Amino acid sequence: MRLTFSTHFYESHHLRSLFAFAAVKSRAEAPSKQDEYAVFDFDYGEWPQLAPASDYAGWLAECVQAERWEEVAALNAALNGLRSSTHTAEDNLSATEPPDWRKDSLPVNARACAALWERADTSLTRLLIGDAQMVTAFLRQLSAPRPLADVLLADASPSQLCGASATPEMTDACLSLLRTTATRKLWRAWVSRWKEDEALARFLQNTQVWWQFWRRGGLRA
Repeated sequence: MRLTFSTHFYESHHLRSLFAFAAVKSRAEAPSKQDEYAVFDFDYGEWPQLAPASDYAGWLAECVQAERWEEVAALNAALNGLRSSTHTAEDNLSATEPPDWRKDSLPVNARACAALWERADTSLTRLLIGDAQMVTAFLRQLSAPRPLADVLLADASPSQLCGASATPEMTDACLSLLRTTATRKLWRAWVSRWKEDEALARFLQNTQVWWQFWRRGGLRA
């Protein structure tokens, strides 16, 4: 996007090429030659059928059409915080956000997760580490979760990743999903490195108990 421009464009078609977006009061005041650009008409609910150039563009177009403005504000606030902050801890990141920004307001639908991962890339882990439910939600929603799973293993221990407030069930769900989505070699190295970690040790013990149980035939009448 080169510039964003909001004004009346009456008899000013020659200016249109200078701007990526133009907001006008009505369609009558839009630049001429409307077949040369996409028109979003909020008054009549008319939306062009566009092939999104990216996951973010596709998500944003969907939000605009559905008028999900709070979702747009929440996701972009997270992106802005990640871009402006040089800290690695969530508490420090939160300090750079607007006072009303909350992590629990972050949308976790499939489109939003893909858009945030595309734009934030590996820095996304700073929003996820410490929240087992958020980690689980993102890994489940992404169509290709392996890159994110691998980065999470590289950035945190099991206990750090899941967070102190996670219940045993949340921790087990998170670690189980990481085990199935991460690169197998990286998962094994991570387990070896953090084998003394309390959260991981409990998960591995539970996994071993269930494996032995089902190997013996499970429940029998």
